Amino acid sequence: MRKASCGKKSFKFGGATYFSVVDYSTLTGRAANPKAFQHKDPKAARSRSADFQSANQSLHAGTLTFKKLEPKTIMKLLANLFVGLVALSHAGFLVLEMFFWNHPVGQKIFNMTPEVSASSAALAANQGLYNGFLAAGLVWALWSKRRDLKIFFLGCIVIAGLFGGITAKASIIFTQALPALIALIAVFVADKRTPDTRLSQVLVILLNQAFICHF
Repeated sequence: MRKASCGKKSFKFGGATYFSVVDYSTLTGRAANPKAFQHKDPKAARSRSADFQSANQSLHAGTLTFKKLEPKTIMKLLANLFVGLVALSHAGFLVLEMFFWNHPVGQKIFNMTPEVSASSAALAANQGLYNGFLAAGLVWALWSKRRDLKIFFLGCIVIAGLFGGITAKASIIFTQALPALIALIAVFVADKRTPDTRLSQVLVILLNQAFICHF
């Protein structure tokens, strides 16, 4: 392959050759024709040229430039992070309840005797499978970027956690319902036009405490 000749206007980065805006025509394989790439608006042309020069300088210096993230973008990232953590925790529940319930690891985590774990292993395996479906639903929601799916599956987890906390063990409220509730609030807040970043910091602290209590 013939190497394009761009003089001082070409540079290499990451094993590839890049060209500045004045030699952009070499990328297309056509003869250099400045008029063919001349912008109709002189101000826009100068602005575009300045952007390319700034990018070239950043690449020469070995640095990357990122735009400042807006509060709404930050909140959406945090909401997706919370949803992902809840999905990960329920995938962990699946592994524990289906494969380690009648095992020294599961017996220690759930504070059971070998007799109790052996007699309830089948029930725990069914419960673990349900948790796996909830984790799969949240992964589906993240993959498809559908807000309604996030709300549905997080709502299911909150209700199930509250029910389990009332009927089985109170700590389930803090280990399952609370993280899902925080993620649900984050999903709702991320949809606001101007989300409050202070609320996102509070949610991070609450979620962190919830996982500390669980593990």
